Amino acid sequence: MAASADADAFGAAIGRGIQNAATGLGTLADAVAKVEQLDNANAAKDRQTKFGDWSREALHGNGGFLTLTGRAGVEGRATFEKLAEQKHAEFGKGLTPGAARAYDEAAIKAPAVTAANRAICPVTRQDRLAARGGLARSGRQPS
Repeated sequence: MAASADADAFGAAIGRGIQNAATGLGTLADAVAKVEQLDNANAAKDRQTKFGDWSREALHGNGGFLTLTGRAGVEGRATFEKLAEQKHAEFGKGLTPGAARAYDEAAIKAPAVTAANRAICPVTRQDRLAARGGLARSGRQPS
């Protein structure tokens, strides 16, 4: 009598098959996560585009914030900033948690408030010092 007992007889082939299946499931999970990231990014970009369209009109359109001058412009800033925050929240409603995070991260660089800041405070400290000749006389850089 001859006994032939190899690894396959004890289930090694089944183990290899399960290992291959696990590797495939891992690859599938990675692909699903990447698709979800892309969906979140696309949803966030869509909402950011809508917010950008609104802010462009609110800044530059008829009666827009950046068309105001003097006291009206200075006093209108707080109102505009509050409205921009409300609109940002409004456009962000209904996003999935991942898309909402991406939308909020993009809002940190939102053009509306940045443009308003440039309109109200267009001159930096360095510009003021240079205009007065402070940099040229002192030979030092502003702090």
